[in-house]
Amino acid sequence: MLQPHFQVSHLRWQLRSLRPQDSEVDLSQAAVTVVAGLQRGRVDLYRCEEPYGELFKIPRDEAEDLLANEASWCEPAANGFSIRIGATASGEEAYQQRRT
Repeated sequence: MLQPHFQVSHLRWQLRSLRPQDSEVDLSQAAVTVVAGLQRGRVDLYRCEEPYGELFKIPRDEAEDLLANEASWCEPAANGFSIRIGATASGEEAYQQRRT
């Protein structure tokens, strides 16, 4: 199971824990698939002041632009802002269905 909300910069690491046998190319493709869930309403993006600040949902129309920015995929500076990703109820349901 994925953590409820985690930094976009940690997405490949999270996928590696679920799919240790996958190559780096496979993990990159899986990351793209997860992020594509944004368009299907399966995930939402959040802005968070690190390390443990409150999460603020990013509107979907802004989320795609943020993901296109290379800085969003980098480790945030100490006390900086990160972009986090989290499953919606529909995304969690789809995840559970795929596991069965």
